[in-house]
Amino acid sequence: MYEVFADLHVHIGRSETGKPIKITAARSLNFANIAKECAERKGINIVGIIDCASPYVIEDIENFLKTGDAYELKDGGIIYKDKVCILLGSEVETSEKGRNGKCGAAHNVCFFPYLKDIKAFSNEMSKHIKNITLSTQRSDLSGYELIDIVEKYNGILIPAHIFTPHKSYYGNCTDSLKKIFKEKFKHIIVVTNQQGVGKGLMTVDDVDVVHGFMIREVENNGGKIDKTYFCPQLKSAPDNYRKPNPAMAFFAKNDFPDIDFSKSIMVGDMNSDVEFGNNAGMKTIFVGDNELTLNPDDRFETLYDFAKVL
Repeated sequence: MYEVFADLHVHIGRSETGKPIKITAARSLNFANIAKECAERKGINIVGIIDCASPYVIEDIENFLKTGDAYELKDGGIIYKDKVCILLGSEVETSEKGRNGKCGAAHNVCFFPYLKDIKAFSNEMSKHIKNITLSTQRSDLSGYELIDIVEKYNGILIPAHIFTPHKSYYGNCTDSLKKIFKEKFKHIIVVTNQQGVGKGLMTVDDVDVVHGFMIREVENNGGKIDKTYFCPQLKSAPDNYRKPNPAMAFFAKNDFPDIDFSKSIMVGDMNSDVEFGNNAGMKTIFVGDNELTLNPDDRFETLYDFAKVL
């Protein structure tokens, strides 16, 4: 068994030029010294340095890479003397609606694969933090809002010291992270062609039973489906509204007026699904290995593969 020693929550005290980053941390804790300590004395294989969004630290990292002792890995992270993998992170404080309606605060650690990603993140976060040069500053964002920015720059968000009494989600904000990190999509709609009804193979009631079972199973496993729409007509029927006709998209918008097709995604496994999405002005995702003659915005082998990138 191969052992890996890691510390994923390390702060920087000062920049190489002496600029303050985290006031309570040692002055000697700069980016280069942390890497050297991990490699030469501590025996740490992976270190997450969580003040890398500070412009002063970004400058230090750029100079550090120029020494030739470190380089960026193809799959993310910086390797130092082939001994230590450095993960570039940023700790951000968010404001949450806490227990009993009171305002709470929580710390979040955000990691990014490449220097260019955390530089872009730093630039955007400077609009939400008064002093981006300092460590763990309070932002004007919630965790739900922050995670979208993190993912925009290929990062991941991890709730920090989650059980501590102060500055943590479970400490003073919530009893369930589901209340903080809400649904990714405001509405989830199912649209389906069911010409089996038109052929007399099943009834509308039969379809409703199947859809009801599907919705309950999804809900029992923590998901949701807001509504299902189906077309029972034969493909040969005049004026049918089967996909790729976008009629069912407009049925949904009539029931949920806040739906914006330009911000919606159509996911399906048939050409008609992709064409349906195009006709309604949505982004399109193709799932599976069925023959495809159109060009979706992206495609995945399985629905689970698509879900993993959200």
